[in-house]
Amino acid sequence: MYKPVLYLSKSFLDSFIGQMGYTLHELLTDNKYELYANLYKLLYGGSRVTLAIKHEDFVAESKSNPYLNKLLKDGCLAHSDDFDEQLADPSKIDSFSGSVLLLDKDAGYCNNIEKNYGIICKNWDSVAELQSYFEWQVVPFKKSKPDSVFDWNSLQTYYQHPHDSLVIIDPYILAKPSGIYNLKQLLKLILPKEFERTYCLTIFFSIEKQDMEFYEKRFNMLRQFLDEDFSYKISLSVIKGDATIIHDRHLKTNYLWINSGYGFEVTDENNKASRNTQWISTYSLATKKNCQYQDVDILQEVKQLFARVSNNGVLKEYFGEKTNRLLE
Repeated sequence: MYKPVLYLSKSFLDSFIGQMGYTLHELLTDNKYELYANLYKLLYGGSRVTLAIKHEDFVAESKSNPYLNKLLKDGCLAHSDDFDEQLADPSKIDSFSGSVLLLDKDAGYCNNIEKNYGIICKNWDSVAELQSYFEWQVVPFKKSKPDSVFDWNSLQTYYQHPHDSLVIIDPYILAKPSGIYNLKQLLKLILPKEFERTYCLTIFFSIEKQDMEFYEKRFNMLRQFLDEDFSYKISLSVIKGDATIIHDRHLKTNYLWINSGYGFEVTDENNKASRNTQWISTYSLATKKNCQYQDVDILQEVKQLFARVSNNGVLKEYFGEKTNRLLE
């Protein structure tokens, strides 16, 4: 079972433990019950926790603190500092990719980590913002009436989130101009507005109706769009796979999984919904009980495909830079 990696400062844990003295009435009337319940499940059994505390202090304090004792028994790892050194080192920042940082830092520090490095980082004052990462949502698309226009920006609040890599699996998204148009809207919706690292984007397709020269033109079109619309470096790869693997439609970031039965081409080039479908969207902290769809098998299959595709010899199997943190 998938478990996110959680890096936790001791003072953040102390703040959380301090809330355990609340009565149920206080929690319910303060609208904190659901958040604290989710945090508890995340800390105890729902993640792989590393705590900023010296090992000897961890063992000593756990003897009198049942919350620390449970973390120790659950296999929590001790870490000797507050992760500052690694987070400040560009060569080590990738080790935190896709993890969640719950730290005793000010808002500016946390915002910088999220905005420029694509890693979820909260302090105790902002921890309520984690609630959306425990949820899933269904976004419906219905064929438009003649005068109705779909507003892509209406999805901004839900889909804009810290992350550093994106994988899109859709056999047909590159085949038609309307597919390219939808792909551009999707990327403008999800990709960070600012970023200080190299962002990774990989698109898998499988349709056989066109030759690889056609898809090379599509790749160049996307490359130009990314260079013109985003100020940071984006590593782009477009990879052809077998239709037995690249069949269902998925979108995966470090923290978000979207499944769409009919794909991500949902409007025409005038922003009118072109089909009846839905996106089932799940964030990575969602528990098994409320998680609607995460197909771990397909991610493993495209990882294997990503590892073996090659441009050696006459046959080209991909275009671009074959690098993506989610697939390596």
